[in-house]
Amino acid sequence: MKKILMFLICFVMIFSFALPSFALTFSDVADNSWFRTYVYDLTEKGVVNGYTDGTFRPDNKVTVAEFIKLIISASAPDINYDLVSSDFNHWAAKYVRVGENYGVFEVGEYTLENIDQEISRIEIVKILSRCDMLIKETPQNSVFKQFSDTANLSEDDLLYLSHAVGIGVINGDTEGTFRPNDSLLRSECAKVIYMYTNR
Repeated sequence: MKKILMFLICFVMIFSFALPSFALTFSDVADNSWFRTYVYDLTEKGVVNGYTDGTFRPDNKVTVAEFIKLIISASAPDINYDLVSSDFNHWAAKYVRVGENYGVFEVGEYTLENIDQEISRIEIVKILSRCDMLIKETPQNSVFKQFSDTANLSEDDLLYLSHAVGIGVINGDTEGTFRPNDSLLRSECAKVIYMYTNR
């Protein structure tokens, strides 16, 4: 009887390990999508969760809240965000608090009034570069790339842009422009965060 029981236990264990693990998939991320690798890499790392209906919505524009959640969780993956208190009632407020604690944001910089707005490309660069320098403690990079549409940026914004270029996260488009005030699609944002976490 003991031999039979041991055989059954071994059988179950062998087939348990042999079963494939099914990762989270999104109904709107096709196998041939240019952004598929970026999305699923971030999903495996717990940075991207998608929506409750099983979609990723790659063509949606990224909000401030969405980007803050992505970049903060990618920069500080070991924090238990469920234990973080927040100053205002919003699902992304705990990520804002972590950013404030690291000095990435000024206290009160992001509130209910602006956190659900679409985020601009220059704001993405500013937050990403500050996360990299202040949370990940990466030395500041100063690789200046000539973009045709950045002459009106502040000196600080140009420094953040040069850092993002220096760490290989931002390249601009094929026309040599950065489009600092444009928004970013979720698919494009996935690439930015992927490049940030895999460099």
